[in-house]
Amino acid sequence: MALFGQSKNEVALRQDVDSILAHMTQLVITNTEEFTQTGEFLQGIKGKQKEVKDYFEPRRAAAEAAKQKVMADINSFKHPLEKAERIVKEKLGDYRAEQDRKRREEEQKRLAELKAQEEERLLNEAEDTGDDSFLDDEIMIPQPQLETEIPAMRGVSFTTVWRFQITDVNQIPRSYMIPDDKKLANVVKALKDQANIPGIRVYSEQQVGARSA
Repeated sequence: MALFGQSKNEVALRQDVDSILAHMTQLVITNTEEFTQTGEFLQGIKGKQKEVKDYFEPRRAAAEAAKQKVMADINSFKHPLEKAERIVKEKLGDYRAEQDRKRREEEQKRLAELKAQEEERLLNEAEDTGDDSFLDDEIMIPQPQLETEIPAMRGVSFTTVWRFQITDVNQIPRSYMIPDDKKLANVVKALKDQANIPGIRVYSEQQVGARSA
């Protein structure tokens, strides 16, 4: 039908596409003849899709080539700077981590000193009062919080990020597991309605394929 004929220019192509959509929106299949004709329409639509692709392909290819050239130029500047950024961030992070480690060590050292001082004070008190019943009590000393010597930098921030590494996959709780969709799909595709997988419902759907006339 004329609806699927070759368009002469972009304006005509637009009109054809809009007409096809309007026509197919009103389409109703009530008998075998209409069913067959609709299949022919489907082939016509596929043909028109190819016509659109072929019409715009030179423009698309030129735009893609221009885009790739620009992106290559951008990346020739961008990638070295990104590498430099990673190097600087790594060095800043390593230094910050080392200073935090030293601070924690110093806090533990200071805590041990305070506990020793408190133990000595309690022993002296026990000797003076003759009451040593409280010596069995646990000595509670607040954890010292030392100030970091790392200066704040404008525009630079540090964030502690917690990560994980799997050491034994067999001990991971089931709630953290993700089904293997690809493996399930392959089994269902091979066995179809004979697939018997606990917790899985196997069903079919009709898909319509077509090629241009």
